[in-house]
Amino acid sequence: MTMTDSAADAASCSKKEGITTECGSTLLTPSCRSFEYAEMNLRHSGNAERTTALVKRAVRMGYDSVVINIDIGDLFQSNTEQDESQPPPSKKAKKKCGAGRASEAAPIPDPFLVDENMLQLTALTSAGKRFRQYSRLTVTLADTSFVHQFFHSPQLKKYDLVAIRPDNEQIFTTLTRKTEFFDIITFDQEAGKVHWLHGGGKSKQVQQIADEGVGFEFCYGEALKDSITRRQSEDEDVEVLSNGRSLLSTTKGKKSFFSSGATDIMDIRAPVDAMNLLVLYGVKSGKAKPHLSDFPREVLLRAEAKRTLKGAIAVTSKEEIFV
Repeated sequence: MTMTDSAADAASCSKKEGITTECGSTLLTPSCRSFEYAEMNLRHSGNAERTTALVKRAVRMGYDSVVINIDIGDLFQSNTEQDESQPPPSKKAKKKCGAGRASEAAPIPDPFLVDENMLQLTALTSAGKRFRQYSRLTVTLADTSFVHQFFHSPQLKKYDLVAIRPDNEQIFTTLTRKTEFFDIITFDQEAGKVHWLHGGGKSKQVQQIADEGVGFEFCYGEALKDSITRRQSEDEDVEVLSNGRSLLSTTKGKKSFFSSGATDIMDIRAPVDAMNLLVLYGVKSGKAKPHLSDFPREVLLRAEAKRTLKGAIAVTSKEEIFV
């Protein structure tokens, strides 16, 4: 795993609440009280200094867990471009053609984590929390003929989390049968209406994926546009909120987490402020915290379980779990 821990606190947590793998990393157990808030989407665009500043800001604002996201968009975009003057290929021909161009896919970069020595973690440890960072890869899938190739890329094993942005309803349907290969479903906040989310009969598929432990992400970045930009794109802003509300309605408020999608330090909001923003999506104040705490933790636990070489059981009392 590429999760980093404070050595002293890791030992304490593993002794009291956690379990350890053969390589010595302490896993995040359901009863581990050192976990409170997670920022699940700090975007890394290649500038290590800028990403480190994002993590510093998140920690200073009260997040004890951060996810550094590398978003590569559509890996196969150049391969899937089609001459509109030509008729679309048959399904068989398309599959054959896709297999033949497998080597042309854009390379998947290595994950990025910040140097923990560059962070000020005193406030976290004083509060009894433990800093954790995770790596994440986000990719847009638009062509079902490339799904198998992508999910079997050796590079994916280097990441803690894999997030998929389905481009269409066909891809989304395919993902219902591939949940063991990814951890998160997300969508483009600026893309307008998300058809796989609003399409008739899709609520059952959304619930099917959620039941497998996959998390659904919606970001508040687009809801924080300044007033001038908001007036210029009023319809788009309505779609941003509409997509989030539809997601919450379809998932019944569960398995969905709220993140920033930040590329700049000004895009990050403290947990309390983010919870207040959830009111715009119809979430009552008393039910906001799980979208930044419990549901992200469930996604991270599932990801850790998938990547652990040996299974293990953490035995704890019912009282400890629900404290």
